[in-house]
Amino acid sequence: MGKDADHSKGAVVKRLGAFLLAVVGLQSPAFAMGVLPTKAPEQPPPNCWASFWNFLNSNASDCPLTSSGFTLYGMIDMGVGYQSNGAPFSASYPAGLAYLISKQGYGAKWLWSPNPTGVSRVGVSMSEPIGADWTLIGVLELGFDPYSWQLANGPRSLVENNGLPLANQSANGDSSRAGQIDNSQGFLGVSNATFGTLKFGRVTSLTLDAISAYDPMNSAYAFSMLGDSNSLRGVGLTELARSNTAFKYRWNYSNFRVAALAQVGGYDQGNGSAGVVQAQVGADFGGLSFDAVFSRARDAVSLSNYTSLPSGDTQNDLQATLSDNSGVTVLAKYAWGPVTLSGGFETMRLANPSGSYPAVLKVGRLSAFTCCLWPL
Repeated sequence: MGKDADHSKGAVVKRLGAFLLAVVGLQSPAFAMGVLPTKAPEQPPPNCWASFWNFLNSNASDCPLTSSGFTLYGMIDMGVGYQSNGAPFSASYPAGLAYLISKQGYGAKWLWSPNPTGVSRVGVSMSEPIGADWTLIGVLELGFDPYSWQLANGPRSLVENNGLPLANQSANGDSSRAGQIDNSQGFLGVSNATFGTLKFGRVTSLTLDAISAYDPMNSAYAFSMLGDSNSLRGVGLTELARSNTAFKYRWNYSNFRVAALAQVGGYDQGNGSAGVVQAQVGADFGGLSFDAVFSRARDAVSLSNYTSLPSGDTQNDLQATLSDNSGVTVLAKYAWGPVTLSGGFETMRLANPSGSYPAVLKVGRLSAFTCCLWPL
């Protein structure tokens, strides 16, 4: 998220299957992130755009939609599934379904099952050399539901089910994806082989990156508890899986690596907290890899809806829980031939918020208040 081009019948079938699951002409988002193998195809097509058949008999790396440093890419992930205790499909909820047990689940049912291995997406990446070994980089990417074509929007799924008893609710939940045009990522930055990579804008958290890299199920919504719960990949809350206005820096030296993230701005910039800082250290020694991420967030938000609206509240009023979050995530894996062993440990402490807000109700170590959702 390419293998060498293979003109055998098997390669054609494989390419045709990928074509049926993807938008015509769009390629894997991995191209934008620079993670495709660099090994040249042994027998590349002479011209993969010469015919529709040539296109089907090639890989994404053979036929990139690239021009002037910009690459268009995308993925569609869809299917049908059976749940023994499921909640109805939601057109706006990023995962589409509650793939794990949820409070909205009731009864066995067959369901449209979008995004089981990851949110369907489309995006544009940029990589343009600017001299002195520096490269200007950028990504604009959005996630969507492949059945409704709605942008991924967790808060909207909460509003659509607000005030309904659980038995009448469809799948819903909070998310860092709230219907933005860049609900996956949207950043500009610079990269240098010696000095590292610096990005600014809407970026993923260091914990999301690290857990996704170590999860043997690739953080798939339908198959991984780590993927289904962005609270683990955020800083204890799903809203913190991404920041709208943050600097993110990565630097590699030999087999060691470090990274840092600092969010600037707060709620007014669409962030899910008043501030986030993270630091990461990691290394590779032969088949052994490990990473540790240290995180802290101030006045982080977690949204939820009502099963019965309080007097005076409207459909757009949601409950919000604020907390100061801090914690550490430690991950490791060891590759031994075809076998890879993966494991990790995460601890997050949610404490009372440091800010002062009106209409606050103390609940244990947390604080909760009711606020109005931004326009959908």
